[in-house]
Amino acid sequence: AAFEGVFPCKPCTDKYFNPYLGRYGDCIDLNQGDILRKFYEATSISGAWKGDVNWADESIHECRYTGVICDNSGHVISINLQGRGLTGTIPEEIGFLQYLQVLNLADNQLEGFVPSDLRWAPLQELDISGNKLRGIIPPGLCLKPNVNGNGDRGDYNCARFACPIRTYSSTGWYDGDTSICKPCYGNMPYLGQKVCASSMARGTVKGPTLSKSLVPIFVGVTAFVVVMVSIGLASLVHKIRTRRREAELVGMSPNKIGVSSLPGSETVDLNSRYRIDNDDE
Repeated sequence: AAFEGVFPCKPCTDKYFNPYLGRYGDCIDLNQGDILRKFYEATSISGAWKGDVNWADESIHECRYTGVICDNSGHVISINLQGRGLTGTIPEEIGFLQYLQVLNLADNQLEGFVPSDLRWAPLQELDISGNKLRGIIPPGLCLKPNVNGNGDRGDYNCARFACPIRTYSSTGWYDGDTSICKPCYGNMPYLGQKVCASSMARGTVKGPTLSKSLVPIFVGVTAFVVVMVSIGLASLVHKIRTRRREAELVGMSPNKIGVSSLPGSETVDLNSRYRIDNDDE
């Protein structure tokens, strides 16, 4: 790593790691205690979590933290904090727990985006449903096998991690069997939703609904179009009637010889004029 991401670069020591080119700042701390403390800081923005939680007690070993399970070697292998009232974002550091197999952060108030660094952990189960996470599942994470059955029979599916925005399922993700991500055209801007707030989820899927904020604009535009069409039709009818009246007046003109009634022209009966000429002869 380097201060500006370029030469001169410093090698990472044994307790630190960097999987990326051009990383600026420090290498990533691999100490699981430090990672969990950073995780608690990032997910308690609105205050302490719900229930009997001891993560803020620095005198307690991380293997005794609420919702944490370690193996016999003291490595964190499972974190279950479902419904604990977590607020904030998921820090990238959580993906560098080298033995983490289960991560359950469902039904909290987490925001932001899903960190792509989760792909570095040896996860087998991941549940981030029921939060306020936006965007998409990172492509690198979508290609990670064995997480929630991802990669079974060659099927690598981002929905295995969380249903996309404007979709939902009973679990918030696709389990490859009964829990399928279904479309929902309501206000669903988040990943991994378990219910659809729109009544359109029932029955045949139809087109998207009109946002409430656009209703006044839609009504105004519709009224304007109706008024303009009405004015256009009235003008067209007026022109047609005017032309008919002009045609009728032309038909009633006393011009008997078909000569235009221009100024100075005379209306003459050709028969009488022909008789006068003969008499003179």
